Amino acid sequence: MFTYIIVPVDGSEPSRAAVQLGLALAREQRAKLTFVHPIEPLDSAAACA
Repeated sequence: MFTYIIVPVDGSEPSRAAVQLGLALAREQRAKLTFVHPIEPLDSAAACA
């Protein structure tokens, strides 16, 4: 049913639960699993200062 699964992670407890569910689902479906950790965009003007 699923070929690819993307799990967003941020270190929170709900995120950790999502990782466990994602792992279980990926095993069950024999799917590839990708974890994504979103970050705040970098302000280019501040980065150059």
